[in-house]
Amino acid sequence: MRKGLLLIAMGWSLSACVSRDAGVREARAGAADRYDLDAREHDEASEEARARLLARPITDSSAAQLAVLGSPNADAVFAAIGTARAAAQGALRLPNPKLDGGLVFYPNETRVALGGDIDLTELLLMPLRADAANAGLDAATLEATGRLVELALAAKLAYYDYQSARRALELERAATYASAQTSALAKRIEEAGNTPSLAALEEQALYEEARLSLARAELREGAARERLSVAMGLHGPATAAWTAVATLPDPPAKEIDTVDAEQKAIASSLDLEMLRASRDAGSRAADSAAARGVIPEISAGIGAEREGDEWGVGPRIGLELPIFYQGQGEVGAAEARMKVADAQLEATAVRVRGAARSLVARLEGARSAALFYRDTFVPLRKRIVAETLVQYNAMTVSAFQLVSAKRAELDAERAAADALATYWSAHSELEILLKGKLPDGALAMPAPRLPNGRADETRMH
Repeated sequence: MRKGLLLIAMGWSLSACVSRDAGVREARAGAADRYDLDAREHDEASEEARARLLARPITDSSAAQLAVLGSPNADAVFAAIGTARAAAQGALRLPNPKLDGGLVFYPNETRVALGGDIDLTELLLMPLRADAANAGLDAATLEATGRLVELALAAKLAYYDYQSARRALELERAATYASAQTSALAKRIEEAGNTPSLAALEEQALYEEARLSLARAELREGAARERLSVAMGLHGPATAAWTAVATLPDPPAKEIDTVDAEQKAIASSLDLEMLRASRDAGSRAADSAAARGVIPEISAGIGAEREGDEWGVGPRIGLELPIFYQGQGEVGAAEARMKVADAQLEATAVRVRGAARSLVARLEGARSAALFYRDTFVPLRKRIVAETLVQYNAMTVSAFQLVSAKRAELDAERAAADALATYWSAHSELEILLKGKLPDGALAMPAPRLPNGRADETRMH
């Protein structure tokens, strides 16, 4: 009885070695250490923290935080760790004892036979199983950390897109108002007989085109807001209640250090670390499967037999010889997973290096474009408007020329807003890469476009 209770207690203690929050705790710590993210599952505390963030205007940082703080997406990431954690718990299981009984019939009597045994092979292989399962839990934890970072980055990119769309909407409203005034003015001048009907019709067409552009801008802004709400894990009334800061900040004076970007990205790569852990898990699983295939299945226990009024008790042992099957299938599957991990490791290293080069070029080009619009092109358009206004007051240019100059200024400001959003997207993606996570679209984005319509080729080399 004591030995039986001891085995049960041992089984419970081994299972308890894998805590209920194993994996989740490490994934949270990884997100905090690498990316300064407070990633949590949904509970009362996270709900209060989300409410505090939403009470203030949203920034790119708070959008990223909301994406991993008690959001449905974060809950799904943490829940996915449960499969690997359950495998680790199962690997530490003690084999259940097997009991059997029967009757033995003799001509003059019937004997009762009882027996029980436990699989010793499972006990011997427990360390190997535990190693493989723990390596799998490590890989799942790293994958969860990477997924949390992806959620935060997606929220940041959605935030930049929303800011660009909101600024475009503001400018389209201004442009539409100006076109409406010009169209009305042209109509009055036409009625007075001072301008041809063609000029009035052209101004009316420009006004109708502005209205169409405004409708498109409203749709884009609404769609961008919804994408950002989804990325932050918002639903219901909360999607309409949040506000954002007025504008995106200018590029910082000190840029990200891009010296040795490839080496830094490789050294810190969470993706490569996860694949190494997956390969390690496959290697340990292969070792466990190989050992299971060559070690005979040994069971030991006791047997009892009743003869008349007396019981006889004695030891028993069972042995299953691995003659026809030595676990080749399990070993082959584990080795195949190792080969897949090796191939993915090499391919991912190539992608990380390429992404580092691509994002450095994108950041340089995007910064150049954003600063060009801010320091050169938009001020130039403003000066043109100011000079045109002086000429208009001197009655040397028409109101239509003044409005045309203002339209060009609004177009420049719209392009400047897009260039600034493109810069912050590239900045965030490179920052994430250098901290260890490969952005999905790092190799797919085009070079920034300058006003002449050509890619900034001087920045791409």
